[in-house]
Amino acid sequence: MILRFAPAILLMTILAMPAAAAEEKSVREFSLPNMGRLELSMPSPWTDRMRQPPQGALPVITLSPAVGNGFQIVVLPSWADHPGAVLPGKEEMRRIVGRAADEATAHSIEKVLSPKEIAGASASGYYFSATDKAPKAGEFKYMAQGMLRVGDLALKFMALANDGAETALAETIEMLKTAKHVAHAPDAPGIGTEKPGRAANYRIEPGLGSSQKIGCIPLSEARNTYTPPDLYRGVSECLAKENYEFAARLFVLAGTYSAFDAERITNKEAGQSKSVMITNTLLQEPPEKQSRLNELMIRLMKTPELHATLCGEVQRIGMPGYFPGYMVLYGVKEASGNPFDGALVKDFDAPKSWAQLQSTYLSCPAGAK
Repeated sequence: MILRFAPAILLMTILAMPAAAAEEKSVREFSLPNMGRLELSMPSPWTDRMRQPPQGALPVITLSPAVGNGFQIVVLPSWADHPGAVLPGKEEMRRIVGRAADEATAHSIEKVLSPKEIAGASASGYYFSATDKAPKAGEFKYMAQGMLRVGDLALKFMALANDGAETALAETIEMLKTAKHVAHAPDAPGIGTEKPGRAANYRIEPGLGSSQKIGCIPLSEARNTYTPPDLYRGVSECLAKENYEFAARLFVLAGTYSAFDAERITNKEAGQSKSVMITNTLLQEPPEKQSRLNELMIRLMKTPELHATLCGEVQRIGMPGYFPGYMVLYGVKEASGNPFDGALVKDFDAPKSWAQLQSTYLSCPAGAK
């Protein structure tokens, strides 16, 4: 699924929030390294996943419908993990959310987007919502995004939805209002559990981890054996070095490869992993870096000379030369046999699909070099 993120998450556009219908809730627990657990009460049919990256990176919680891909919610917990670190206060959170809302108006139906308060027993923060004024095929139409404090945690979140699933946005806000941070958790790290008065239901981890540390490299050094998780990790390293030129080009290649992978796997819902990888990559970055990356992406696509060079570089690297195991595993919600059996579309025409993506995804002319 293709997403555009406005500066608050790159080239993406956004939404209005209707009221949610009452629905049975269940509490999910998410263990955090040395920080106890986060408890979220959400509609029982929702599925949850938690990815615990290696080397102390922040965990990422992803929520989605049991069937279909009408919405996607990402919650990113953080905390003061070293001496002197301070979590943002209420006014700072309002400022951060307000700035993201201002930037989002470039792509929204709403001309003015104002931060709205989130207030609960232990939750306090702000969010905004917006409606995409011109969503492309495969993009989400609505979005809610914000930041709040829950106990000793700071939570950034983004909720995305399409027509027919808008209530998920209001339900997200209600879920966050009742969020709890418990100082000690007995569950193993990285596993989400359900406890609506029945035995816990354990789900396997999504397969979005990077297997190759490529670093911040120019596109000329990229290989077709680098998976999207590898490339998005490279984007993060480039952003850490404020090398936006390299970051933007790696971002384009990662998006192109994940779009190709989404076409060649049989479980089309697993294509949502692209949205999650983009969110995981950018939600941790401050608005200033997101804006800079957004500007570079627009310049790459709108400047004829730069766009032609980009098309030629992607053509030179060529179509993916790896098995898309990361996306296949992302689509597996419970372990049941070998997840790779029948994972790829039979008789998939790779060259044709790759050629079409150059035109439809990258807007490259035929035969670009």
